[in-house]
Amino acid sequence: MSSAVDFKNAVENKDDVSASELVKKLQTSELSSLGLDAKTLLTNGLPLAAISYLERFLGEKGVGDVAVDSDGNTLLHIAAASPATTYDACKKLFALGLGVNTANKSNADTPMHVAAKCGNIEVCKALVDCGADPTKRNGKNRTPRSQPKIPESSKDYLLDVEENYKKTREEKKMGMFGAKLQETQTESAFGLRVV
Repeated sequence: MSSAVDFKNAVENKDDVSASELVKKLQTSELSSLGLDAKTLLTNGLPLAAISYLERFLGEKGVGDVAVDSDGNTLLHIAAASPATTYDACKKLFALGLGVNTANKSNADTPMHVAAKCGNIEVCKALVDCGADPTKRNGKNRTPRSQPKIPESSKDYLLDVEENYKKTREEKKMGMFGAKLQETQTESAFGLRVV
């Protein structure tokens, strides 16, 4: 049996590990004849195969935040919507150059908004670890946590993440400006600004 047939069977059976290995072995013409690309592999719940595809054909050039559909979604948006995308797969996609805070065209959702809607907490965790802003608002002025109809598990996780993010951002801001304010203003004026 040919590798192309094996690959097609792996995709149909959602065997991500086998599909990932076969992407590395198939001739470029064989892959082209199957009409499968990274977007299709991600949409079919095969993130490892998509990563192998991207590594093979893009190599060190990286992926970048190129929209891959009419809604302006990047590959990371599509991966965030897939329940098959794991923490590690998401981090690998980020390492290939996909931006974690890139908003799509249709409603300005970031990959974090998409992952939260789908209840994919592992992807949310990976996005946060890669530097995603959990307080970023979409076109409807909603953070990933404040979107309607997201699973409670997503809300609970994102509440903690938002609070930690805001606290860290405030500490950083005070670290930068606190000393200057203390030097130039009276103690009571500094106390009022902090409050």
